[in-house]
Amino acid sequence: MLLPPINGATAASGTPYFTENPFNAWDYRAANVPYFSNPGGVTPPGGNQGAPRSLVPGFTPDLRKNENRLNMAIIVKF
Repeated sequence: MLLPPINGATAASGTPYFTENPFNAWDYRAANVPYFSNPGGVTPPGGNQGAPRSLVPGFTPDLRKNENRLNMAIIVKF
């Protein structure tokens, strides 16, 4: 399972903002728990603060259950 890097978290440090319980995710960028970063992001105001596993008072990561994206490709042949 990939852990969102909320406040500088790593797989080794973990994070109090996102449980590492098993969850379901699909190829079309969707999950049954809030996992994908919204425009508010996963970094507290002022940048990562304290140890990677530390709580930042007043901060909550902006996560959602799906991510919409548009992928385009261009092939140019000469």
